[in-house]
Amino acid sequence: ARPTIKDCFNNSWLQDAYLMRLRRQTLTFTTTRLKEFLEQQQQVRAEVATKHKSTPQTPTTPTTPGTPAAPVS
Repeated sequence: ARPTIKDCFNNSWLQDAYLMRLRRQTLTFTTTRLKEFLEQQQQVRAEVATKHKSTPQTPTTPTTPGTPAAPVS
């Protein structure tokens, strides 16, 4: 059976609750805030890599003692 209009108005699933309106709002982040977040994440990754005695995955060229490093193109 179909719900009546009164049932629909009383149903919590169909109510436009304040928290649901807040949840649907679009979030915006400024460029500065995104850059700060990125820097923080890179710092955390570097600390974790140091803790595990490894280096973050960045492109590097291996060098041997006594030979100059090849330029990266």
